[in-house]
Amino acid sequence: MKLYLFVLLVMSMILSSCGGEGVKEVAKTDQILVPSWVKNTPNNSDSYDAVITVSKGTGYQLAKEKGASQVYSQLKKDLQVGYEAYLQEKEKYYFGLEKKIRRTIIAQLPNIKMQGVAVVAKFENPTTGELSVWSQLKKTDVATRIESSRLELDKHLRHYVHVSDKGSDLRKVLSILPSIPTIELKNQLSVYLQQLNANKSVKELPNDRLAELLEVELSNSFAGLVASLSATNDESEIFERKLSKQMIVSGLNMSAYKSDLIVKYFIEDDTEQSKNLTKVTLVADSEMIDSNGRTFATIGGEYVGQDTDKSLALKQALSGFSDDMVTVIADSIIRYMNKANKTMPLPTVFE
Repeated sequence: MKLYLFVLLVMSMILSSCGGEGVKEVAKTDQILVPSWVKNTPNNSDSYDAVITVSKGTGYQLAKEKGASQVYSQLKKDLQVGYEAYLQEKEKYYFGLEKKIRRTIIAQLPNIKMQGVAVVAKFENPTTGELSVWSQLKKTDVATRIESSRLELDKHLRHYVHVSDKGSDLRKVLSILPSIPTIELKNQLSVYLQQLNANKSVKELPNDRLAELLEVELSNSFAGLVASLSATNDESEIFERKLSKQMIVSGLNMSAYKSDLIVKYFIEDDTEQSKNLTKVTLVADSEMIDSNGRTFATIGGEYVGQDTDKSLALKQALSGFSDDMVTVIADSIIRYMNKANKTMPLPTVFE
């Protein structure tokens, strides 16, 4: 009897021990309720969302900063798609020097600086110690900030209401061009706003018409801007016809008559003949002089072309020279624009 009771007692203790361990594990599992957003980042049509999980001890601030950075990346990527399509369409109407300069201006526009990312929720896993942070930026908040920036830029455009329409076409370009960064940035924001509002038309602003008139006048001035070549010696003059053609290819209108820029140039050539190739080396420099007799830009260097055909080798070398001349003209125009805008910089946007 005692032996029987002893066996029952031992078995009871064993069963009790096993059952206790099982209940403990279930209870522990039941206590950890991981929110669904931790594993699956919310995909909301009216906001940009990011969930960042960091290891134990890394810190809430880091997770918050990473979340904001990821939200900004989503915003920029989303808005840039529509803006690039807009630029491709708009560029169809620009040519040569104007296209080159407008691309430079757009590349110089300020980057997005958006505030307002909020932390919706955070969760610390008691088992792993990992911290998850859900960051969010509502599209309505972005649209509100963009509209506010558009209004500021529209007001800023009034600084350019008295641009000159007198003088040479180069003078007109230099007078109007400082307004273009403001116009281009306002256009960019308008495209962004239209995207955020499901392609609905944006609100018309007081100075939209002024912007249109400035853009048309600028394009007309670029179309009328011409240059003429003037060789500094007889040896250089033999290249004039071919150089003029290459200048047109490089994006500058050329004329033998009255011009906005006189391009004085010097060319000295050297030809090397190998078994299969002809190498043409040009030592060339030029000075661009405006209609007031002032030096507008200068360039010089060595330009090389190689081909089995000597005329094609010469064409390559002249192409390098003409490309450099048009680039330095564009750079001089951009520098003038930036200098003119130093006293009235663009308003801060997206903040």
